[in-house]
Amino acid sequence: MLGQKNYTKQTVYNAHLSSKKHTKAVNKQAASGAPSKNPNGSFVPPTSGSQSNYQPTGKLWIRNAAYYTHMAMTLLVLLAPFINETKSNVERRFSLTAREREQELLEQLVSAPPAAAAKDGAAEEEDEDAEEEERIYNPLKLPLGWDGKPIPYWLYKLHGLGVEYKCEICSDYLYMGR
Repeated sequence: MLGQKNYTKQTVYNAHLSSKKHTKAVNKQAASGAPSKNPNGSFVPPTSGSQSNYQPTGKLWIRNAAYYTHMAMTLLVLLAPFINETKSNVERRFSLTAREREQELLEQLVSAPPAAAAKDGAAEEEDEDAEEEERIYNPLKLPLGWDGKPIPYWLYKLHGLGVEYKCEICSDYLYMGR
């Protein structure tokens, strides 16, 4: 009565055994000659007459697992210094403030090797492009977000930033939004 564990009562299990669905499945299985599927048990290998190329997979599976473990450990040994450097760099960056991070980025840009003399014209064009990128198109005069760009219009409307409120406590000072 292994299947009985899935049912709350004996009567429910007995009703299932006599149901159309169960009897149909039993008849279909008997007609096909396939071994019964046991979801709770182990795989029952077919007999030697029905399948001639059957090989036990227990030792093969263990050998494959050992091989893949060996390969992973070899790669891990090779990559260990890079992993440790990455971890320490991430921990260091988490401890920095926003200003310190900006200074670090600026130092990296300054310490970059200077461009070759042939690329001076291209560098000047890049400087001009950077200046153009610094000019932000903001015809609606939307407030700037944390990244220095205007916030989206839908967010502006969502927060009600287009509505003026007069503060009676602050001598009628105007506030945009709540």
